[in-house]
This record gives sequence, C-alpha cells and structure tokens, in this order.
Amino acid sequence: MALLEVLAALAFAWLLLDEAPRAVQLVGGALILTGVVLVKLGDGRRTAGPPPELGVPAVSTTSAR
Repeated sequence: MALLEVLAALAFAWLLLDEAPRAVQLVGGALILTGVVLVKLGDGRRTAGPPPELGVPAVSTTSAR
C-alpha cells in the first residue's frame, strides 16, 4: 500500500494545484497499480506450513560418490 502514495500525490497535484499529469506520469501510475495488484494476488498463493529450517538445504546439490 505504501506505493500508492505516489498516485495520491499525483491526484492531489491535479486537484489542488490544477497541474494535469503528463502521459509518462499516467503510464507510471498504471505500472505501480499493476505491481500492487500482482503483489496482492501473490500473497494468496503462499502455502500454509512450517517455515523451512535455516542452514539446511531443501535439495542437496552435491552427489555422493
């Protein structure tokens, strides 16, 4: 949600200072919104379970010979 501050600043500048946003600002705002939505959608995909133990690799990358 912190990234929405940028969009709020753009909206306040437009409403309070009568400064219309340029095309590059609108594209940037759309990118920020897209990123926020993707992050929020990714939060629901996490699986519930115990966290992995630190220092113990999940898959061994070395082979025993």
